[in-house]
Amino acid sequence: KIYWALTVGVPKPRQGTITLALAKESGFGRHGRDERMTALDEGEADATEGAKTATTHYIVMGAAADKYAFVALKPVTGRTHQLRAHLAAIGTPIVGDFKYGGTAAKGTGELEDRLHLHARSIDIAHPSQGRLRITAPLPPHMMKAWELLGFDIDDRRNPFPQHDKPRTRR
Repeated sequence: KIYWALTVGVPKPRQGTITLALAKESGFGRHGRDERMTALDEGEADATEGAKTATTHYIVMGAAADKYAFVALKPVTGRTHQLRAHLAAIGTPIVGDFKYGGTAAKGTGELEDRLHLHARSIDIAHPSQGRLRITAPLPPHMMKAWELLGFDIDDRRNPFPQHDKPRTRR
């Protein structure tokens, strides 16, 4: 799976892997009944019950000055809210993700205060042979953001060729 996100700020370095464990933390939300995942470094993870390792590859596909970035993400693990927690942990929360980015996740100008995270594509083995590749169009609020910031809505680059495994059929 490949996800696209619009972040507040540009991740540094512009390409890398985030490996931070995640643990559930409760007591959030207006009434204190919501949960969220907290990103932990190795030492904290060892001392935290229920912490699970999580790994995300990312690459900046485009930037609007140092204010916003178009980031492609490839989760290695599939933890709850992994991408959201990882991007917030490195200081570049997803636009509209107030749960993990707080007020820093607010977009400016005409950017909508909606989560700017999108499951862009999936590539899986087809049961009868070959590969099944599906690409989903951006939702309207993200399409508007891409147009405003000058990013390519139809970007077809493979952002993670180095992480593609050779495909063999059994």
